[in-house]
Amino acid sequence: MRQIALILVLAAIFGCRKQPAADQVVARVNQEALTVQEFRDALPQGLADIPASGKEDLVRQWINGELMYQEAKRQGLHRDPKMAKQLKDFEKDFLANQLIQREIIEKNSATEAEARAYFDQRQDEFQVEIRLAQILLAGKEEADQAKAKLDQGADFARLAREVSGDSLSRARGGDLVAYFPRGSGNIPLDVEEAVFTLKAGGISQPVKRPDGYRVFKVTDRRPVLERVKFEDVREGLLYAMNMERKKKAYEEMVDRLRAGAKVESHPERLD
Repeated sequence: MRQIALILVLAAIFGCRKQPAADQVVARVNQEALTVQEFRDALPQGLADIPASGKEDLVRQWINGELMYQEAKRQGLHRDPKMAKQLKDFEKDFLANQLIQREIIEKNSATEAEARAYFDQRQDEFQVEIRLAQILLAGKEEADQAKAKLDQGADFARLAREVSGDSLSRARGGDLVAYFPRGSGNIPLDVEEAVFTLKAGGISQPVKRPDGYRVFKVTDRRPVLERVKFEDVREGLLYAMNMERKKKAYEEMVDRLRAGAKVESHPERLD
């Protein structure tokens, strides 16, 4: 509820607007009004039918927030350099998140038909579960070097203890302890695609993840206890497909925007 009330006062932060018709005003504080449409637009899906008491509470929160906002403006807090910087940062983050919501989250969802087709094409992979070990490397070059050593016969567990950046699995030689079924949603889809085609003892190509590059080894494969049907993995598979699709769309958008902008980065100056 508090998040909804925050949304309801954002218009006051980001600028003025024309005064609404009197019969469309739900609440007013001095010259600022909350309209019926603004209230409805701020409600997330599934909350449109909240009871009258809930609506009254939200309106009360908007009034309280607006009173505090107007008092802060009267005291000139928005002219304080630190406050102004925080407001600018808030606006930047808010607008960036709205862009991500509109261009990536809302436009890149997998359908049930797509998930079923994905399952049908890989049914055999869903009938096994695998145990994994991993080595986490910071960059692509380090990951490629580790993969080359493994291809030349280096011991995976020993190399994991020497160079892996994952503190939890490093002491175990990279072992992730658990067995993973296909389509559970517990591991990302691109990781599943990299490892479920491997035989026991097989080593994957480096897989790019947000925290670096991971090289996986399938240490064991075993059949599931009961044959897996699409309905058994529908929810987890849809989740994994949606996450992978949105991640790819985000990365493509960042690359496109970066290509059209002048970007500098000097992290060494932070030392």
